[in-house]
Amino acid sequence: MLETLFKVVIADEGLELPSDLSVLPLWRVVQRHLDLDPGKASDPHVRQVLQGLTSSIQGVAGLRSNLGSAHGRGPDAPTVEPRHARLAVHAAHTVVVFVLESRTRDGGSP
Repeated sequence: MLETLFKVVIADEGLELPSDLSVLPLWRVVQRHLDLDPGKASDPHVRQVLQGLTSSIQGVAGLRSNLGSAHGRGPDAPTVEPRHARLAVHAAHTVVVFVLESRTRDGGSP
């Protein structure tokens, strides 16, 4: 979901795709374009939340790569607890809504 969103934003905005099309490099392009860099936030609490957003994206991407079925699974593959899976889904949903709202800056439709 995150990878697709970031690719759509990049295409819609005419931005340059990074050479590495995994989630984090895609996020960096979108983050820069939407001015969501935590280091540029003047309010320390906003900065902290934006840092958490990036951390959530890293965590969701890690779960997908290491525990998900995206790369195939062997017979002894580790599993994720359902509550952690739901947490990842809800975190990804929060990122999607925030990015879509950030595209318009007024919270409306892009």
